[in-house]
Amino acid sequence: YRRRKAEAELREIAHRDALTALPNRPFLIQQLDQVLTRRSMEQGSTDAILFLDLDNFKIINDSLGHGAGDDLLNQVAVRLQECVRNHKSERTRNRSTPATVDRTGDETIRLGGDEFVVLLERLEQREDAMRIARRIVQRVCEPFTLQDRLVTVGTSIGVAYIDDSLADAHEALRNADTAMYQAKNSGKGQIAVF
Repeated sequence: YRRRKAEAELREIAHRDALTALPNRPFLIQQLDQVLTRRSMEQGSTDAILFLDLDNFKIINDSLGHGAGDDLLNQVAVRLQECVRNHKSERTRNRSTPATVDRTGDETIRLGGDEFVVLLERLEQREDAMRIARRIVQRVCEPFTLQDRLVTVGTSIGVAYIDDSLADAHEALRNADTAMYQAKNSGKGQIAVF
């Protein structure tokens, strides 16, 4: 029993970001593999990846220090989780049968640095991913309090839909990353779709 418990705790630690306690890249790859496997057996659902990179994070980190940068990343993580939670609660409210259990695996993940991913599973419509991305852009650009100062950052978001043409989880993540760079090249606070 103790060994199994210790192994489970190690797995949990291995799949968590040390700073934000959000799930990390290995967790994301595992989740994406599961989504791709599910998609091959279950047709008709829409899944998407939102790949986020903060705008002007380096300026804040360099001018206010790494402690302030870490604080900012934690505050961003909280806002992202709120956006995902709001989406889940809206989806539950809109269901015709209130007793339906929400089995979606929507997750907020920190990849490292100032990069985050939001994995959206079983969306009712493709447009839902764009609506959530717009909500995130709006929420992240609201001022943050760091060291008794108000600071603002923004985010650029790449959206990639997960479909049956993908070879693996890494390709899905690369597509979202490519879209994010396209968004960044269009200007700050932009959203691009792969």
